[in-house]
Amino acid sequence: MTSGRNGRCESNRQYLCNGRRHYSGPAGLGTPNGTGGFSSGGAGVTLVDPGAQDAGVGLAFTLTVRAVDSDTAAKSLSYSAKGLPGGLTIRSAPRSLNGAVTGRPAKAGSYTVVVTARDRRTGRVGSTRFHIYVIPSMTAPASPVPGPGSVEGGNGFAGHGCLSSVTPPAAGNNVVMDFCGDASVSQQWDYFSGAAPGAPGSLTIASGICLGLDRSGAVLQACNGSRSQQWEYSPTGAVSPSGSLITLLFNPASGRCLDGRNVTTPGERVTTSRCSVANSASGQEWTFNFGVAMLSGQAKQCMSLGAGAAVSGACTPADSQQSWRVFGGAIEGSSGCLAEQGALDGQFTSYESCSNVINNAKGFWIPGPGGELINANSGRCLDNVGLGRRLVQEDCYGQPGEVWALN
Repeated sequence: MTSGRNGRCESNRQYLCNGRRHYSGPAGLGTPNGTGGFSSGGAGVTLVDPGAQDAGVGLAFTLTVRAVDSDTAAKSLSYSAKGLPGGLTIRSAPRSLNGAVTGRPAKAGSYTVVVTARDRRTGRVGSTRFHIYVIPSMTAPASPVPGPGSVEGGNGFAGHGCLSSVTPPAAGNNVVMDFCGDASVSQQWDYFSGAAPGAPGSLTIASGICLGLDRSGAVLQACNGSRSQQWEYSPTGAVSPSGSLITLLFNPASGRCLDGRNVTTPGERVTTSRCSVANSASGQEWTFNFGVAMLSGQAKQCMSLGAGAAVSGACTPADSQQSWRVFGGAIEGSSGCLAEQGALDGQFTSYESCSNVINNAKGFWIPGPGGELINANSGRCLDNVGLGRRLVQEDCYGQPGEVWALN
């Protein structure tokens, strides 16, 4: 194939659907040498591209660079790297051909890394090139956070109630379910994301007091970052019998979800159970009744309400234009719910009625493992392309603008 097209492409990627001499995106021949690009190129060392990597400033980072060597006698390879962030080093992984990048990156930024491996016996080398994006802490300081508010969920005595503790909240108190708005108990919570991109967050009810777990259920604990205090906001995309989008609160350490369905009288303790959309109808469906700030991986920038579209703005304490309500994968501001406006790369986002979101995947954003917000309709990531500019959707490459956190 030397000419022709097979559809519409984004303006910055016309090569994908237009044939050219020596290059045919539609046919999948992506090298100037045509079918020669599929040849093995001879024996030697091959490194697998690990893809773009996100890391947190000052946080432990580990990456395995996988290798193949046609020399069957090789037991290990010697490794070197150029462009690693300060604080990271590379070495041979024990008892394998692979390499290991470890350490704590010292400074935020985008780093182009070239890793090279050498077979000591044959002298053959292989290399791979990829990016490491070192992201500032995704835990916002308390000042930009719009909350606090109640956390509402299902139970066995009133259909819905709120997570509560006796007043004043203190470490060691059981976390119970009570009627929402009961002034005799504490029901005011905040959510803070973990520092690393995509890390679980914490629910706090007072300064230094976190929602945790012990062997019997939910309990207040002094915040210390332990795994029992880590909670993931996990929208399912499912719709409850009441017509709302379902969000689970998942504790990775236990592999279980917070569950109020066995609470049959006000004041009983909340427990956990195996995560299930079916269970959510009676006890695992949770709603944050407070605003959150949507912190960007671009340093000190937050998602802000703009005229007709969300934009990136400098994070500002108590700014109502940076307060968002999240529920079941929807992101709601005062102008409506954030939605993509076309499936193509680079399309702007805008607002649409939140009542449409339940039946419209355009407004459903799925949290990714690295802090991405992936649109269920387009499969692309919400991207902050610069301060003051409209948010767009782009292919998911793990760049800082595609990393987000609820705070």
